[in-house]
Amino acid sequence: MLMVTCAASAAIENITTGPYVISFNMNTTANYSIQHVQSSDTPIASTYPISIKTNNSTQALVSIVEYKNATDSTLAMDKNVVGLSTANIGYFLNISFVDVIIDNKKGFIVTGVNPKGERMFRAYYWLDSKDCECGPVSVGKTEIGVMSTYSWNITKNILSSLNVSRSKQSVKPKTMIFGPPKSI
Repeated sequence: MLMVTCAASAAIENITTGPYVISFNMNTTANYSIQHVQSSDTPIASTYPISIKTNNSTQALVSIVEYKNATDSTLAMDKNVVGLSTANIGYFLNISFVDVIIDNKKGFIVTGVNPKGERMFRAYYWLDSKDCECGPVSVGKTEIGVMSTYSWNITKNILSSLNVSRSKQSVKPKTMIFGPPKSI
């Protein structure tokens, strides 16, 4: 795992993960570290995450999920899935959604409070979503997700400056092998 420690600065960070470059500017004087989280490859998608940490309780996770096949990228569907999954597992209380533009793409932020009373933010957008001729849906292959426990100001700085693009160099993710379940 690669870790980059950043001294108090307001600089643009450029991090390569798999075939992507993630750039952002936290615009903060706080010290933070950027860590590569293990990429993975499954039969459905490859995932390329990075973690930005200030301390044990304050962090942001930027995750790129590249699906092998075109998939439904309709934001209304994503909102339903995110809302139901976070409510069902009790991850967020008092959930609210806001439509936003992230990386010059339509996206949304879901805000809530975790069971510890901490405000948390999750944001989603698609890098390559296209309207489908088949109806009022969109299809895409590359979904970007951001989860943050930073303050709204730092989270807003990350999201407003976030840019994800394909890099010229590529690192193949680790393949996960799924076998039949073992008998009990």
